[in-house]
Amino acid sequence: MSVEPRPHRVVGAFILDPETYVSQQME
Repeated sequence: MSVEPRPHRVVGAFILDPETYVSQQME
């Protein structure tokens, strides 16, 4: 699992698909 410092992508992903984003963060 690679975590890159890209806040704009993170925020965009969270807005577009919050469930998937949360699942990835918890995994």
